Amino acid sequence: MENRLEEDEVGQRHYCKLVRKVTAAGIFSLTIFGCGDTTIVESEQFHEAVVIGSGYGGSVSALRLGEAGIQTVVLEKGRRWDITDPTRSPGTFATLESVSQTPLVAESRASWLTRRCFGNLFFFEYPLPFRCKKSTGALELASAQPNPYDFSPKMSVNNIQVWSGAGVGGGSLINNGITYRPLREAWLLSYDLQAMPFMEDLWHDLDNSYFEKAEAILNPSPIPDDIMATPYYENNRLHMEHMVAGGYPLTNGDDGNELHGTSKLDMIMDWDIVREELAGTRAPSAIKGEAWWGINSGAKFSLDRENNYLGLAEATGSVEIKPLHTVTDISFDETTDLYTVMVMRTNVDYDPQERITITTPNLIVSAGSLGTTKLMMKAKHTGQLPRLNDHVGTLWSNNGNTATLRVVKDSRVNQGGPAGWKSTDFDDPNALMTIENLSQRVPFFVNINPAIGGLFSDVEPDFNKYIGSVLTIAVGNPSKTGNFGWDDSSGTVTLDWPADASKNIYDRFFGIMQDLDVFGEHRVMPIELAQRVTLHPLGGMPIGMATDEYCQVKNYESLYAVDGSVIPAVSALANPTLLISSIAERCLDRIVDDIIGKRSQ
Repeated sequence: MENRLEEDEVGQRHYCKLVRKVTAAGIFSLTIFGCGDTTIVESEQFHEAVVIGSGYGGSVSALRLGEAGIQTVVLEKGRRWDITDPTRSPGTFATLESVSQTPLVAESRASWLTRRCFGNLFFFEYPLPFRCKKSTGALELASAQPNPYDFSPKMSVNNIQVWSGAGVGGGSLINNGITYRPLREAWLLSYDLQAMPFMEDLWHDLDNSYFEKAEAILNPSPIPDDIMATPYYENNRLHMEHMVAGGYPLTNGDDGNELHGTSKLDMIMDWDIVREELAGTRAPSAIKGEAWWGINSGAKFSLDRENNYLGLAEATGSVEIKPLHTVTDISFDETTDLYTVMVMRTNVDYDPQERITITTPNLIVSAGSLGTTKLMMKAKHTGQLPRLNDHVGTLWSNNGNTATLRVVKDSRVNQGGPAGWKSTDFDDPNALMTIENLSQRVPFFVNINPAIGGLFSDVEPDFNKYIGSVLTIAVGNPSKTGNFGWDDSSGTVTLDWPADASKNIYDRFFGIMQDLDVFGEHRVMPIELAQRVTLHPLGGMPIGMATDEYCQVKNYESLYAVDGSVIPAVSALANPTLLISSIAERCLDRIVDDIIGKRSQ
């Protein structure tokens, strides 16, 4: 018997019991009592290889397995986000307007299984009336309160919120598209090479082969000058001018300024489509700074695109992607040498439709840092994978993510993006960092009920103080790391992130920004606001420790972790997308050989 917390339209909560019954035909089914007449049929499947998750690690896995002719199924708990009409906004994805200017209409595309919309950093300060429908939206939140609706293992995260993508394409749907190589100097300074000597070999392989292999498909490139010069990219230009005037000169990477200089970011964007936005033939999306819920024009070169990893994987004919399939448990049968993956298939509103038991000899877990680690932690502590070692659930980090604002003018700043520039600062060995600008549109709240002064009586968000703001973030190496745990009484995976773990990055970053007194007013945010959220969750299954050097989970043959969970806490002062993809490419070379080799045994 399982329990699921359900909430009706007026906010009443009910526990719905999923009770196993046997039909007259002898077929197992699950009937939800107290939640309608829905009947969930149970089924069984076998696949040569199973990939859990369709983000960067899962998409690389899918393509390389498919190219080798290995019959593979990719399980993704989110929906597909096909852009059917790139001239409409909102179209496929939610927008800031669809969330904030229609507060009586519940937006179903923004948030994953929550009734309160999030996804804009300005939302943090107010008890906002922006209402989402509890649905399979694109942006998922992990926080101190476990999501009561999600069928995947319950999780509580202390002292931080984690944002991640939900849907076919994972984080590539909602990130800012920043995709560049870490510097060698950053790599050498980011890891304890005495404790992890294998990281030197890993860098050698990445730098000599796998960065290039991943870039050939991800296709990152900087913003062209003609686009940067348009009025829409005012925030990008202001940030660059600010950093250069403050002592971070422009660099081309070979002029000696790469450790203390400013350069364009490489991004997975189709700049020709951005030009179509500028010409008015596509929905204005990238030029308005949209990213957190997806880009309606199709300008983001996300993983689900035809010529990106997932599109190419499906074209092999050996890979099937199954959206709206949530993995609830994984286990291993010692007698059959098969892994069992328990799956709940849902509809777009996350109503359960089918309970599926999948067996496979080859299991690749690519559900992201939190998703992968919580599956492993649950399996370890419930006896489903009891031989997982003590490194499982360690070396987790927010990648130093810290945010700040500078108010540079008294009118709106055009927020073209999703991003544009980075500045490196290696001056303090205890707080190395990369500083980047991100687009962040200031919400415009519509008072829909003047008689009561707004939707929530006299509470009405005052966003005027943010008019004219430029958002800046830091990526750095925190001084501490977090660890996962298990609460047996509630069956909940916990993540303990020390409140002061990345205070070294906060102190250094705010010192830099305050010292750069060239124009505008710097808004000093308290650390709990500046570091409230991360989009770069890393660690939990550190490579070479919880796994071997090629992503195979230690003590379990043919079980692999291939995603951000294998990166030990930090991504060497770079956004992690390229690093995750490149490590996945390296691991898949070995994984494919292992699977092909087993066929002949």
